[in-house]
Amino acid sequence: MQHEITALIVDDEPLLRIYLDKLLSDNWPELNIVGTAGDGNKALELTAELKPDIMFLDIRMPGIDGIEVARRLANQPDAPLIVFTTAYDQYAVEAFEHEAVDYLLKPIAEERLLRAIDKVKLRLEAKADDPEPEQQSLTKLIEKLSHPKNDYLEWLKASRKDNIHIIPITDVLCFHAEDKYTTAITHEGEFVIRTPIKDLVQQLDPQSFWQVHRSSIVNVSAIKHVNKDITGKMVVHLNNVKRPVAVSRSFQTLFKQM
Repeated sequence: MQHEITALIVDDEPLLRIYLDKLLSDNWPELNIVGTAGDGNKALELTAELKPDIMFLDIRMPGIDGIEVARRLANQPDAPLIVFTTAYDQYAVEAFEHEAVDYLLKPIAEERLLRAIDKVKLRLEAKADDPEPEQQSLTKLIEKLSHPKNDYLEWLKASRKDNIHIIPITDVLCFHAEDKYTTAITHEGEFVIRTPIKDLVQQLDPQSFWQVHRSSIVNVSAIKHVNKDITGKMVVHLNNVKRPVAVSRSFQTLFKQM
């Protein structure tokens, strides 16, 4: 009798768990999703109880993150095959490629998932024959991901009306602080995030995003030109953004060399 393949989905975002569950059901109907977890502790608990063959594991989670979950499972003989879901940068993607452990970049595309499913099936066959190489690859990968080049924000969770969007940070042209939230402006329009500007600026690559005002951050690559308005105040004009962004006096030194 053929062994039923089982899987566990781990992500701290409920909507993303539901979305991945549906994608897998549509594209791998034989796969049995035996459980879902919203944090690392629950993932470890369900793994011990259900012993899934595969774990679709989010890297960035509060508390015990995906890297720590993988580290704790790496040396267990019956550990599941881990497929990371991630918003990490190219450095981490290269690590995944080189160590032959699969990954899914958020937002997860159906075409990419199909390729991952094929790869996972091959990995399961190889693991059944000899689990040691798979464990060694996972151990090496965890070591690499424990020392990333940076920890800057790569993706943004934002809302518009009743929908949640996962937006590449490079798509954001500028941020503006509002009364109780922050607006992110992209080519697709405006989105709302709950992170205050003062916290957001700490998560952005300072080479790519400049705070030009206590309530505004701009994407350097989107800058069209900078000038002074009729009152003598400096303003930034961005590509595809109608409203110029005011530059406060304390941030004007950013443009001295431009």
